[in-house]
Amino acid sequence: MDQLFRETNRVRRPGEMYDDDSETDEKADGTKKAAGTRPSFIAEIFTILTLIFAGETILPLIHPVPASSHASHSIPPSAWLTNPTPLVMFTIVHYLVSRTGLNKFVPTKMSALWETALAGFDALGRSIVVCTFFVDAFLQKPYIASNWYTVIILTWIGVYGGGLVVNALDMFSSEWKFQTPGEFKPWGWTTVDFWVSEHTGTLKDSSG
Repeated sequence: MDQLFRETNRVRRPGEMYDDDSETDEKADGTKKAAGTRPSFIAEIFTILTLIFAGETILPLIHPVPASSHASHSIPPSAWLTNPTPLVMFTIVHYLVSRTGLNKFVPTKMSALWETALAGFDALGRSIVVCTFFVDAFLQKPYIASNWYTVIILTWIGVYGGGLVVNALDMFSSEWKFQTPGEFKPWGWTTVDFWVSEHTGTLKDSSG
């Protein structure tokens, strides 16, 4: 089952081989390109920033408030629009671990031991992001908090919207193309990122 899930969710890490089954691949114009072509650094960092910030960037656009509502009821713009620090930080870190000698210390494949050791920190970090930056923020806005389904949907978009865009456009490959995201393929529902936001938010609200 795990192998099936990995095959249906083809989001590859930058630097891995991108064309697995042949040494060359044919472009739309009939020419050949070498297998394993890696995206440029600009393409990679744009993809990573899309993965991180796309969801929260579109939230203010898809959930406008009535003109009569107070400004505090609206969803604030994404952090990167008001402070360039996140963009600079992620760009520098990605360059260091992907284009310098530091990449030798980054494992290309996570072992079961590493996965287990880091799972707790990963879960804690995700929970803090979901509960603090989305659920708590939404519950403080009466116009949103009045409908719990709105809180769940907006939280899901904010947390997973970027991942959905990246998967739908296959942005980690050397040439972008429209495709069905792995989450909408068989067993795609097992992707933790796909459902953790709404479940975490619901549990937090019910426990509080």
